Amino acid sequence: MSDFADYKKTPRIDFCSWLVIFCMSYFVCQSVLAATEAANLSCTKSGGNEILNLGEVSPLQPFSYTFSGTCTATKLWASGGYFTQKQTYNVGQGPRFSIVQKVTNKEVPEAGVSLCFRPSNCGVTLGVGESFDYDFLLSGIADTKPGMHVAIANIIVNPFRTGPFDGTLQSIETITIFYTVANPPCSLG
Repeated sequence: MSDFADYKKTPRIDFCSWLVIFCMSYFVCQSVLAATEAANLSCTKSGGNEILNLGEVSPLQPFSYTFSGTCTATKLWASGGYFTQKQTYNVGQGPRFSIVQKVTNKEVPEAGVSLCFRPSNCGVTLGVGESFDYDFLLSGIADTKPGMHVAIANIIVNPFRTGPFDGTLQSIETITIFYTVANPPCSLG
């Protein structure tokens, strides 16, 4: 038998099969990469939980909630990092609430470089296995419009720089706030 005859008998993978294998490999690699990138910090929360159910409240009723925890670096943060926050109302609307870093007594902004996650060592490297504590006070007032309101607050850690030796943006705490503004009493006057 000739080499050509053996070649014809050898199973071949056609173009479509290679394309399927490539696509599967690509998506598996992307999933692993995304999971690896998302694991910059391992955080444990102390006290409280992530759901703040205020129940029925009166219009403009004040509320507050303290939350804290510890985060340990699972990836090098060569330039350190800082906190920002994001607030959204999923149901209803309402006034913006305040989130204050208790150790500095300063409000966490929604954008821009802000409060260091290590206030005494701002911009200093956080090595793998090193940790920092956080402690925040969320406070605000209920809306005036009757009905259900659901707000979400995220605390986000951001790196001072982005590069191969820096962590990436990561939400470390999400607080969901539920409340219902009571309907005003009816008057028959």
